[in-house]
Amino acid sequence: MDLISRVAEGLAALALLGVLGIMVVEIAYRTFWGRSTLIADEYSSYGLVILSFLGLAGALRSGQHVRLTILLQWLGRRFGPRPEALLQLVSCLALLVFTAVLGYHLAELAQNSYENGTVSVTIARTPLWIVQGFTVLGFAVLALETVRQTVLAAGDFLRNEHPNTNVEEVL
Repeated sequence: MDLISRVAEGLAALALLGVLGIMVVEIAYRTFWGRSTLIADEYSSYGLVILSFLGLAGALRSGQHVRLTILLQWLGRRFGPRPEALLQLVSCLALLVFTAVLGYHLAELAQNSYENGTVSVTIARTPLWIVQGFTVLGFAVLALETVRQTVLAAGDFLRNEHPNTNVEEVL
């Protein structure tokens, strides 16, 4: 799982470099030739979508998503590790359901775009299934990471231990 997450993070970094490259080319083209590439806005937007979705699992793994850590810690201090671990487990399960449902619908959207030949309404006429496919990939990697965290949270609950909110420290 770690390798899959790292590959997704690497692809996200490449998308960021791609956005940077597109912007540099657009600026140079406008500066030296007084014209636009006409695709920089569209493709840089696609790059930002790709890097955002491919970075989801890595952000979850390193504890960068917004979470109610204060509530978790308060529960742990007030009632011991079991309620804290239970809340962590429930939040992981909720995220797993959310990821599965949204991932399914994103996959369905990408498949429909592919089957119908849906393209962007810009001059580039980019097939939308390409970008949508990266969102599906990002959610698939997020789902795998969520399963991993759910298993760790279940272990913390069963062992009556305080959950580790930074999964990288466990591994």
